[in-house]
Parts: sequence; C-alpha cells; structure tokens
Amino acid sequence: ERYAGGMKIERPQSKQPMPPHAKRVFKGIVFDVYQWEQELFDGTKATFEKVKKADTVVVFPILPDSRILLTKQEQPGKPPFIAGAGGRMDEGEEPLETAHRELLEETGLDLAVGPWVWTRRHQHIWNGRPSDQYERFFTARTTDTRIRPHKQDRHTVAHRWWTFSQLMSSN
Repeated sequence: ERYAGGMKIERPQSKQPMPPHAKRVFKGIVFDVYQWEQELFDGTKATFEKVKKADTVVVFPILPDSRILLTKQEQPGKPPFIAGAGGRMDEGEEPLETAHRELLEETGLDLAVGPWVWTRRHQHIWNGRPSDQYERFFTARTTDTRIRPHKQDRHTVAHRWWTFSQLMSSN
C-alpha cells in the first residue's frame, strides 16, 4: 500500500474565505489571482483580491539508523537552503498522492508514505497580495539509500542522508 494507514486529509477552511462570486483574473503556474467586489461598512464598494497558491507536501525518508534524507535547494533571489523532498499538489490530487509522486520524482524512492506528521499554514503576502497555503509533512521508512531522481527539479542541487547530530552541528 502506498499510503500508510488509509489517511484522508481534509484542507481546513480558510479564515479569509473567498466569496463564491470571486472571479479568477489570472491563472499562473505557481498561483492564481481572484478578485471580487465587496460592500464596505459605509455602503461604498471596493475591489478585493486574493492569491490562491497550490498546497504543497514535504516528505522525509527515514532509514532504520534514523538518518533522514534532505535536499539542498537553490532558487533565484534566495540563499541556498535545506528542505525535504516535495512540491505542489496538482489539481484534484490528494496530499498522500502528491507526497508519493514528489518523492518518486525527486529521489527515485518508491515508498509507502506516512504517517502525516504536521501541517503548516502559511499565510503570507505574495507579490503584494494575501496568500493562504497549507504545507503537509510526511515521513516514509526505507532501507534504500540510492537516490535516482525520475524528474529532478531545477532547484534541487544535492541530496544527503543526515544524522540528527549532523543536523544539529550544521550551520
């Protein structure tokens, strides 16, 4: 079974929901922009807009000796950083499906994914507009240390198995 425990993961409702009459005014690769007119307390109307970004997943493969696999990422305009394997959810995809697909694409590891260990809600300003995104974190157990990406992301420049003490002593 690819999805440990048969988990069904629901997306929490936004604390800043878009009204049903909001219209998509831009469809992009990373985000879409929606606008709507809303009546204010004084009776005037104003146009509001919100960015909708696809939710993401991160998977941390773990070896029997407790080492975890992390990637080194380099993205334009950011200093290099360390992350787990993962990426954006495709439309209609469930979080566990995304986790399995991203892990296979970025590492070549075809593993049972789970459990789901944490969700981070990321409310932020993206290109001057409010955005509300969820990132789900999973683990996956493996004995295979070979990394053979099926579809390497351009921003992933290295993979490394880390012990906890190595992580704690790194900068």
